[in-house]
Amino acid sequence: MTEALLNELGWICPGPESSHSLGHDAGRRAGTHFGSDTTQSHDSLRFVAHWIPMSRVEQVEEAIQALDPEELAEFRAWFAEYDWGLWDQQLERDATTGRLDRLADEALREHTAGNTAPL
Repeated sequence: MTEALLNELGWICPGPESSHSLGHDAGRRAGTHFGSDTTQSHDSLRFVAHWIPMSRVEQVEEAIQALDPEELAEFRAWFAEYDWGLWDQQLERDATTGRLDRLADEALREHTAGNTAPL
């Protein structure tokens, strides 16, 4: 397969490297060294390519980097809302399960003791 096709399928190639270089070791460290080495000819160079699948995060990062400025602004707005929604859900869960009770009690004690100021 060509590098372009493998990239399109969500695989990355570290580039022209020997079987003892970063590509091999990185694949082994990630536990994603697949099959036998694929030797390809590229610009009169022979190299062994170790194809490592991109993680979902890497795919998202790559897609975000490809956005034009208007799309990036739209994505930022969406993500901010999404992220705040997750935060709100977590805060609600913490309040419902009593995880915030100690903090609320402490705040009320401080207020009752006169250790607060009007906003």
